[in-house]
Amino acid sequence: MPVKDVLRLRKTGPLVANQVLAWKKKRRERGTVSLVHEESHLKATKNFARALAYQKARAEGLSQEEAKKTALLADSAGVIHDIVRPHTEKKPHGVLGKRAFLTLAKKYPSFFNYTEAEKNIIADAIELHELAYEALNARTAGKSKQARIVAEAVQIADKVFEASGFRVIERRSFFVGKERLKKDLKNFPELYGKNASLQAVAMESCMRLRGINYLADVEKAIQPIAAPLHAVQEKFYLGLLKKLGYSSEMQLLGEMERIKFPKLFDPIKKGSTVLFVDKLKQAIKEESPRVAQIRITPDTAESAAEVVNHFVSSKSPSDAIATFKPRGAQASEWLNGMKSYNEGTPQFLKNTQRQLRLAFKAQA
Repeated sequence: MPVKDVLRLRKTGPLVANQVLAWKKKRRERGTVSLVHEESHLKATKNFARALAYQKARAEGLSQEEAKKTALLADSAGVIHDIVRPHTEKKPHGVLGKRAFLTLAKKYPSFFNYTEAEKNIIADAIELHELAYEALNARTAGKSKQARIVAEAVQIADKVFEASGFRVIERRSFFVGKERLKKDLKNFPELYGKNASLQAVAMESCMRLRGINYLADVEKAIQPIAAPLHAVQEKFYLGLLKKLGYSSEMQLLGEMERIKFPKLFDPIKKGSTVLFVDKLKQAIKEESPRVAQIRITPDTAESAAEVVNHFVSSKSPSDAIATFKPRGAQASEWLNGMKSYNEGTPQFLKNTQRQLRLAFKAQA
């Protein structure tokens, strides 16, 4: 049965992916979706999710055919995960995306050729991908090994590989500094004047680095791969703090509490009384000795501001990269990193696949 399942999913997956990408392109051209959650992001997420799911499945004892099937389901969930992703959201886009996927799958059963169990695995991964890693683990406890692996693979692909390193500098600068500023952070220009975009990106970076994508929470086999990616965005984030005059991350968090930054006071997971802000405080406290050793120069601070301001003034992330002529040395390094990622994504994927094989082999 697994062999037949693999053959069926190999046919279904590309058909679904092509349709989702075409639909996403139309919505992007109409201006109804975020320009950083477009086709290239979906392609990268699905590829990373597929590679990761296969290695995790094999490391956890699934047969080769079952691992292939798990990887193909992660591939589909990865390309569909942001099927509903506006510039801003009143309801979590994971929840809306799950609903949209199940509606489409019911309406076009011959096209979405998945079994009911497979639909549920994909739907759950879509719903849960925006959660912090530890919260996702709590929500997938008790589910099948395959369902858990797919959900974890999509979350890590989206939050660790596609939302870290040089890639996240471009995406966060544009998405948070521009798109969200116009939608759900409308009071920032009044609060912070010319530094509104810098403040928004710094605050979102704090939420991501110390909470949703906190490195210490990520699966241990992934941490050595994720660490250098986190280090890139961390330097960018600390540069923004220096530019904005914050003496510490805790001071920034205090300002986030004062203005009630979106999602800051959400429970870590459904039914929990622990607030996300408390998790951030604990993480900042744990990281402060290490962070104190990181040297942030005036050039790093100016470069961080230069990057955000340029992306905010550009039509799209790709346009920003093409037209950027950085003054700062650090800004030049970041730009070269963004170009390398965007031009060499296949090689990055290949290198990541090799790292994943070695990581899970060592873990076994």
